[in-house]
Amino acid sequence: MINQEFQELKGQWNANKDNANDIIDKMRNNLLKRNNNQERYTLNYISKGFTFNIKTATVEQLLEIDGDMCPLGK
Repeated sequence: MINQEFQELKGQWNANKDNANDIIDKMRNNLLKRNNNQERYTLNYISKGFTFNIKTATVEQLLEIDGDMCPLGK
């Protein structure tokens, strides 16, 4: 499952800052797959209406995008 893969990457990123850039690239690829390979993602639940480019987003924004793609109760 793609969402589970992102959670595992998030754990690896937290635990292994030495390979952070490689892990962040994998996080970006995961989100791109989940967003039908579209770079731009507009938040629908968290801070509704903000748009981010997945390829240039900060780690914090990537985490926000992931949270928005899988909101609690959805």
